[in-house]
Amino acid sequence: MTYPNRPLGKNCTATGEPFAPGAVCYSVLRTVGGELRRDDFSAEAWNDRTIGDGSDEDILGWWRTRVPDAANGPRPLDPDELIRTLEQLDEEANPSSERLRYVIALQLLNKRRVELESLRSEDELTYLTLVGKRSEGPFSVRDFGLPDEEIEAILDEFRRAG
Repeated sequence: MTYPNRPLGKNCTATGEPFAPGAVCYSVLRTVGGELRRDDFSAEAWNDRTIGDGSDEDILGWWRTRVPDAANGPRPLDPDELIRTLEQLDEEANPSSERLRYVIALQLLNKRRVELESLRSEDELTYLTLVGKRSEGPFSVRDFGLPDEEIEAILDEFRRAG
């Protein structure tokens, strides 16, 4: 069973009201029909309801958080912008941008904007061959196997540069 790794929703599960930046809210991870589901509740809705509709057996955990201020959060990465950047970096063929190309490729795979067509090994290095959902590519990207911290650092730098 895998956790549906999605960010805080935009609206309260119970009321449908949008979350205000900076507001306190509660998130619940539960099993429903054998699937994992995340529900997000405003503080007001949380106080007025029992979790799990009377039975807490489906609850795996819950946590309190604050709704991020959109102005202070990271800028969302547009998949089409990422494709254009990958195409540009592909044309430049600059070895110093290979790690950025790899991180952009991972983001595009995560957003399901490209598909992994194949893997190949060359001189003990692994390369991903990716094809865009709108017939972009193919892109050959070296698999660096970077740790999450380095991926996030490269993404942060990319966002600031954009």
